[in-house]
Amino acid sequence: MLLALAVTALSSCAYVDPRASLDPLDGFASEVYLLRDSESPMDVSDTVCEDLNGCEKAAESTSVRLVRFDSPAHANDFAESLGHSAYQSDRFVIQYLDLAITTAGRDMIEVTVDNTASDSPD
Repeated sequence: MLLALAVTALSSCAYVDPRASLDPLDGFASEVYLLRDSESPMDVSDTVCEDLNGCEKAAESTSVRLVRFDSPAHANDFAESLGHSAYQSDRFVIQYLDLAITTAGRDMIEVTVDNTASDSPD
């Protein structure tokens, strides 16, 4: 009985990754997509995720695509396949569709994505 209570108590303290369910379509500020506040990114999950291993959801503007994967490993595989036009943030990949985005622009996007719902279990 005591063991069952201990297991229940420990499992209720288990870390839940807040980014696992963060939606690329509406979970990030419009500046991630380089959009005005009145504009929104488009859901492109059906076309982007169709043949992409581990892809769960995708959204984009004309400049930036943000893709959420089921694991950081799948995100890494995709990011590596894109080379310089991508950045991985845990289970997300930022794909730069507009290669004219400045280094400062990329830095702003990457920091914003890195810091969105990135609570640590510590």
